[in-house]
Amino acid sequence: MACDVTYVLECAHIQRPVTRYVLRHTFSVTAVERGISLSTLQRLLGNDRLTTTKIYLNLSPEEVVREFREKW
Repeated sequence: MACDVTYVLECAHIQRPVTRYVLRHTFSVTAVERGISLSTLQRLLGNDRLTTTKIYLNLSPEEVVREFREKW
């Protein structure tokens, strides 16, 4: 289901210009940081290939250390 970007921006009280690609990227990076599996994210985004979804794995060094400490 497609969604109008203007509607999303209004609901989120975002007042600066933002493209749907920025929203998609922000959602994807946040989902990865919160621990969503890549296969789930792939399905949510509608990507055919997992390699396309992997572009959202650019975690910050702080995020890498935090996750390591949580899991180890």
